[in-house]
Amino acid sequence: MMKSLSFLYSKNTLFGMMIGFVLASLLAFKIMSDPPNCAISLDKMNVFYTGLDNPITIVARGVPLEQLIVQGEGVTVKKEQGDHYTVRATTPGEASITVSGGDLAPKKFNYRIKRFPDPELRLGGNPRNKGCLLGNGEFKAQGGLSAILDGTYGCGMCEMVSYQITYSAQGQDPVSVTNSGAKFTAEAQALISKAKSGDQYFFDEVKVKCPGDVAARDLGSLAFKIK
Repeated sequence: MMKSLSFLYSKNTLFGMMIGFVLASLLAFKIMSDPPNCAISLDKMNVFYTGLDNPITIVARGVPLEQLIVQGEGVTVKKEQGDHYTVRATTPGEASITVSGGDLAPKKFNYRIKRFPDPELRLGGNPRNKGCLLGNGEFKAQGGLSAILDGTYGCGMCEMVSYQITYSAQGQDPVSVTNSGAKFTAEAQALISKAKSGDQYFFDEVKVKCPGDVAARDLGSLAFKIK
């Protein structure tokens, strides 16, 4: 009889210890759970560029989406689907985004804002045509100037506003025309069609307007000598 009671006591004690261990584990898990936190990922670039839709992702642990508060300083922040947002900036400099809501204390993230980068000036779309000796036939086959930007900058593109073409032939006075837009106008094409070996062409006062620009920017010049 004593053995049976002893066994029953031991069994009950073991069961009680197991229950206590489970409760202690659950309590410890609750106490040690991660506090609310937040992180922002820039989806395409490591800075914000003026004039572009800069996509970001905001992940806030422990905060329901409907309670999340996102505030921008120096930029505007627009809510998209889920945890995706779009940031717009107008002036180069510094900016910040503050995230709060629920049990999350306000957390501030600082960023740089840059002007949209200068594109590369080319004759036509050929990356080799950046000022050099060029064959007569190849030169005449080009349709205008291009402002090309390599790399990923969203869907941002620069618009060619205008440029000046100067034609210089041996023994003749230089002739210049102003071209509006990227494509050669009829007047500019008439100068291009005169190209022959030894002639020189200068593309100056190239003006382009990129995302975020209030006024057109100067992109420099190109010079070609006809083979």
